[in-house]
Amino acid sequence: MPHLKKLGLGQIVSLAVIFQLASASAFAAQTPPANKTATTPGFEHINTPAEINIDGLDILVDTEQHKPRNAVLRIRINVAFNKNPVDKLTAYPYPVKPPELKVRTEPLPTHEGQIKDYLMQCCYNNRRSKEFAYPLFGWRWEHALEAAQKHAGEGVPHSILTVYPWIHKMVPYIQRQCQRINAEENTRMMRYAGVLHEYMTKHAELENESARHGIDPVQVTIDKNGEGLAEVQAGSWWIAGSRKVPGLTLFWSQPVSVAPAETSGVLLNEGNAIYIGGGW
Repeated sequence: MPHLKKLGLGQIVSLAVIFQLASASAFAAQTPPANKTATTPGFEHINTPAEINIDGLDILVDTEQHKPRNAVLRIRINVAFNKNPVDKLTAYPYPVKPPELKVRTEPLPTHEGQIKDYLMQCCYNNRRSKEFAYPLFGWRWEHALEAAQKHAGEGVPHSILTVYPWIHKMVPYIQRQCQRINAEENTRMMRYAGVLHEYMTKHAELENESARHGIDPVQVTIDKNGEGLAEVQAGSWWIAGSRKVPGLTLFWSQPVSVAPAETSGVLLNEGNAIYIGGGW
């Protein structure tokens, strides 16, 4: 480094101006535009120190103030399945591989004959308790039946004399519900495919980038109310993990962008789960 020498008044003024400009730049870097969202690679870059040379004097501008302020993720699980839950969630600064689909989710019946058979089996021959972990035809069928009964204003038959008229009346109601739920599952599978594609195209680069900057995944502890907090650096994150209850497992991989020093909410439910396995 060149030798230090005494600075004149003009040079001192020049240094003061440079430090003011550096401070202004740091403030601008910490204050993103109001309508601009954080982008990949999962965190705000930390600028390298700036080296300035004036009349042979090397000056290293302190850029500690360029570091982003932390943000908070408030995560909530809101599903209908809350019996003895085991939750495992992590906030990642990169997309992660979704669980392997070992069993295909079969669509609910939409043909009249099969619907009549399902109704006879579950609502008369083998009337069931809703406490079972594995309903006879799965929880999607239970949801379809419940919604159909609500729209039709019907309960369940109690004698052989009433069961056939009841089934005949219920078929069109439950048919519409089965079609709706099948469409939702098709959308879920498309979302799963999108998560897998994002993992394959972005994971390696973003994981390496986060490792270079010392940005690690953050585990999220979910309390008995289904809520948890995670303190992270500003940028793009992926909330990935599962909830397991008797007979059912739900998986999520939910992207979220957070701004410096702000709290962002992430809601995980049945609708945005990328896969639901078990008695679904």
